[in-house]
Amino acid sequence: MRKSREGIGRLGAVLSLCLALALSGIPVSAEPKAGTEKTETEKMPDVPLTEHTQAEAVEWLHYMVGRSVDYDGAYGAQCVDFIKAYYAWLGVEAAHGDAQDYRSNLLPDGFTRIENADPMPGDVLIYTGGKYGHVGIFESEFSTYHQNWGQPYVQELTARYDAISDARYYWGVIRPCFPEYVDPVLNDWTTPDGMTEGQKYRPHGIVTCPVDILSVTIEVIAPNGKTVCSQKVEGGVRELDLSESAELNVTALSPGIYDYVITAETAVKETELLRIYCAVYADADNVRTMQGGNQALRSACDAANRGVR
Repeated sequence: MRKSREGIGRLGAVLSLCLALALSGIPVSAEPKAGTEKTETEKMPDVPLTEHTQAEAVEWLHYMVGRSVDYDGAYGAQCVDFIKAYYAWLGVEAAHGDAQDYRSNLLPDGFTRIENADPMPGDVLIYTGGKYGHVGIFESEFSTYHQNWGQPYVQELTARYDAISDARYYWGVIRPCFPEYVDPVLNDWTTPDGMTEGQKYRPHGIVTCPVDILSVTIEVIAPNGKTVCSQKVEGGVRELDLSESAELNVTALSPGIYDYVITAETAVKETELLRIYCAVYADADNVRTMQGGNQALRSACDAANRGVR
């Protein structure tokens, strides 16, 4: 189970982070801060990602069963050849050393090494038994994939992952950075200076993600859980400007507490980016005004709406 090759892979993607409020107005009882406010944006470091998702990694494992891999053309089809081929498929360069060296060899950007980890699908398993150790890939507790485990080709083993030889020899894992480990981010959100019933509102903000954003949905949800108005912004890009969307038409809102929700759907999952509370007030002339805010403001909103019919 001996091999050697040194390298480090890198893939880049840029994430910025800022999460803020939307939809402010002028309530009857609770007094909000006047004016239009802009949220702060916090710069996040680049997050390297693999070229494939976790689900695709599992499909690749199934495809490799029965195949013999001699990645570097030395010593025949060894266990590390399987891992080097896996690294290459993920879009990073092969690592250096024998199987047991995976406890300390150079990691591709974004990958993590975790001793005594509970493995996740796609994790590289590291064992320290014997002279050179052993490496495989995890799918589930009783489904792992190995090369040169008695046969010079890839096979699926159905013994528990930490007991395929001796549980004392299971060391831990190397975990790739799959796209689904990274959430989309809402940046540069601004709060408009008030919105009353029937007023049209154009969302503002930029959603970014290292994988394609398929769409972003903005909803106002009534206390009974029904959506009273919504706007879906189509994507297919990795940076989506919400201000280019159509206007959101808020109509027929009775006094009460509403949820304002922004959800992004990417190529790998759906993520809620923002959920704030929106209170609709009624003054003596029964004019509605909607105020957006957080949990603390919601308490004030509840108090302001008491007795309003």
